[in-house]
Amino acid sequence: MKQVTPREAFNKIKPESVAFVLSIDEADKPSGMIVAWQTKLSNDPPLFGVAISKKKYTHKLITSSKEFVVVLPGKDLEEELKVFGSVSGRDVDKFEGTGIKTEPAKHIKTPLLADAVVNFECRLHEIVETGDHDLFIGEILTSYINKDKKILFNIEKNGDNRTYGEF
Repeated sequence: MKQVTPREAFNKIKPESVAFVLSIDEADKPSGMIVAWQTKLSNDPPLFGVAISKKKYTHKLITSSKEFVVVLPGKDLEEELKVFGSVSGRDVDKFEGTGIKTEPAKHIKTPLLADAVVNFECRLHEIVETGDHDLFIGEILTSYINKDKKILFNIEKNGDNRTYGEF
């Protein structure tokens, strides 16, 4: 067995699900990013966690708005994933640029992604500092599914390029 860095070992943990994390700014304008570090945390109360770098614009948005949506995409959102994973919402309106379809959430202002497999509408429950990322724990207020769709997984990453597959 070869000793490697934690980052190299993390890259072997594939496939891994990939998710959009969306929130809003002070003018209720949505933005978001993609994350691989996300997990269900509790059934009662229903809690979901996403780890986000402290440098990211979405980190600032969730900290300010106290809400977010976690979206598990299918293959039909692969092109949008590339945009949401490659540019900052500080500089680019990712929603306008991609034409991604949204629909209103029931309890919060952050929109849902209409064509996703799963949407979790979350109110911020707690922020846990975890080194260079913070774990945003959200209480799931409402969840939604498109039953006929499969979730997209990140199969591998080479530099900035990712290979996806559905399961």
